[in-house]
Amino acid sequence: MQVLEKRESFIRNKKTNYYAVADSLLRFWYRFIFDQRDVIQNGFGEMLFHEDLDGIRDFTSRSFEDVALLWLEEQNRNGQLPVYYGPIRNYTVHNSRLGRSVELDGLAEGIGKQNNHLLAVECKYRRTPFSIAMLDYLRERLSLFAQYDVIDYYLVSRSGFTGDVCAIHDPHIHLVTLEDIFQPCTEKQNQ
Repeated sequence: MQVLEKRESFIRNKKTNYYAVADSLLRFWYRFIFDQRDVIQNGFGEMLFHEDLDGIRDFTSRSFEDVALLWLEEQNRNGQLPVYYGPIRNYTVHNSRLGRSVELDGLAEGIGKQNNHLLAVECKYRRTPFSIAMLDYLRERLSLFAQYDVIDYYLVSRSGFTGDVCAIHDPHIHLVTLEDIFQPCTEKQNQ
């Protein structure tokens, strides 16, 4: 029934693979509503909403990452990225050479002769724009992947980007906004 999906990590380590509920609505239902149905039916839904607002925001940010990665996979299939990449997967390591845990929203390796290319995705679902400090932090984490000659950065932000990030003129840094992701299909076809 495809209710669950297997999610593999970038390093393809069986210990880091996991299963997740494939449908976002079902995930939301079981995370926030299922165990609280009686309380909600008795009129306390708004109180529960405000009580678990941080959890709902976290859920939304993770769903935002899923949407951004799906959009990038579509761009990849349509040849809209600089090179063709393999599947985009998350990356988490708890004891890195940096001396701390490292989590990256999405990584993919170039295909064929382009296997020296790395696609790195960082998604920010925040009220503040993506800043140069966030980019520097991403670059520090990507230092773990020095074996790649070219890194294409895809920075996806709900709230846009600060002026210093927008001023960067690097062909390997791609800024993606909500408008880019949700641009109507007819506009895409006319471009």
